[in-house]
Amino acid sequence: MKSLLLCAVFAFVHFGIVFTLGYNTQSTPGTTTETHSKVCKQTVSEQYGLIHSPNFPEKYPRYSRCQYLVEKYSPDACDVKLTIHTFEVTRMAFTNCSEDFLEIQDGTKRFRICGDLPRGTKKFLSFPPDSDKLEFNFRSTFHQKNGFEIEVKQLPFSCRKRVTTTPATTRTSVPCTRTVTGRQGFLRFPDGEDGASDRCTYTIRRSEPRACLLQMDFTTFEVPQSSECNQDHLLLPDGQKLCGVLGGNRKYIEFPSSTDELVITSVGPSNSFNIQVTQLPGPCDLSAASNFTGTVPSGGRFTNRKNKMNSFLIKKSGNIFPEKSGNINHIRDS
Repeated sequence: MKSLLLCAVFAFVHFGIVFTLGYNTQSTPGTTTETHSKVCKQTVSEQYGLIHSPNFPEKYPRYSRCQYLVEKYSPDACDVKLTIHTFEVTRMAFTNCSEDFLEIQDGTKRFRICGDLPRGTKKFLSFPPDSDKLEFNFRSTFHQKNGFEIEVKQLPFSCRKRVTTTPATTRTSVPCTRTVTGRQGFLRFPDGEDGASDRCTYTIRRSEPRACLLQMDFTTFEVPQSSECNQDHLLLPDGQKLCGVLGGNRKYIEFPSSTDELVITSVGPSNSFNIQVTQLPGPCDLSAASNFTGTVPSGGRFTNRKNKMNSFLIKKSGNIFPEKSGNINHIRDS
């Protein structure tokens, strides 16, 4: 009788453990994980962390319910960047992510994502003004797919755009101006001299009369992404707005024959970029489109709408033909 009882207890414990381990319980640095039957919870409390669907990289279980919390690791971290490593969540036609989905919080808003997203896709989010936490929720029905793994990065010094008020003073933005007079120069933000500025004007003066194109090499470029780049962005002379992550790309801007100056506008205190500009000599009667060369990384974005805020002034210098423009991907709100 005792032998039968011991066998029953062993079998119960054994199968109970196997059932629980159906959810991947591995934690990554900066992430804590709790799992139960049909329920899981992960918390990211450091600058970097990973969140993933239950049982990843295997298929997620049916009827999963998971909560993911991102807790501020520092008071000056107001924005968060998500980078997709893998995202395969069942999307049924005409359901608008109502079955399997990952619900994302951005400030006081929430939206759902589902379907398949390419590796490297990026999304920028903000903590709510009155909270130090962001909450995501994963739900699945009777479908099963490979799920997701997403890198979470909290962005330090991303609270500067929020104006703080005290009884005695109000924080205001201080305009800055920069001038580049040689054939080569750099557009940098921040550069250590702009202080609390959220707008900065760069003037690049033409180094020789035969300039036709300005070559822009994006050494680094990280600007918080927003719908149509309507918030922080880099505004080009042709009205294009750039935001997202575009480091490693090259762009050409054609100088109009009627002027020696081009104006580029930087909007937003959270922008971070280092762009080398080169004036190229050459015949000015050859036309060239203003395109990126190479493949624009997922998360980069441009629009053609104009804006009137921060200015970079650029004056002529050269000519070269750009290569084919790359495609730009981003996450759309559901």
